[in-house]
Amino acid sequence: MRESQFQSSLRLKLTKAGALVFNVHGHAMQAPGWPDLQIYSPMWTGHLELKVGRGSLSIHQKRVIEALRRRLSPAFVLREDGTLLDHTGKKDGVIDLRGDGRSILEELQVYSDLAGMLTSSNLRRIGKPYVEAKSFVRPCDPPNSTTN
Repeated sequence: MRESQFQSSLRLKLTKAGALVFNVHGHAMQAPGWPDLQIYSPMWTGHLELKVGRGSLSIHQKRVIEALRRRLSPAFVLREDGTLLDHTGKKDGVIDLRGDGRSILEELQVYSDLAGMLTSSNLRRIGKPYVEAKSFVRPCDPPNSTTN
């Protein structure tokens, strides 16, 4: 199977399950190393780099996926056999790709939770409906209001 066939099949399943799937692979504006698919769904939101055969990650792909994961954004390498890997090649789990899009999204959610990434179920578990922007952005010092 070619990567384009794998991608088309997966995109169709996820779209039928109501996910918005943005194909970054092969796009003229694709930055080096950015994962092939960005997926947005109430069940799971994250990034997937697809690999078939013996395909391996480039150094750029490793860096981008690591950076996303460090920021708690779900990002995985998904092989055509359903194996989920992290940026180092360590196995995170296996997804049954024979299932429908909903079951695939549910399994991605489970593995994201296990990896401790920022997901809607993790936020519910800690009791916050959202993460405040100030926790990510360093506040600016207030302007000096005194005049000399």
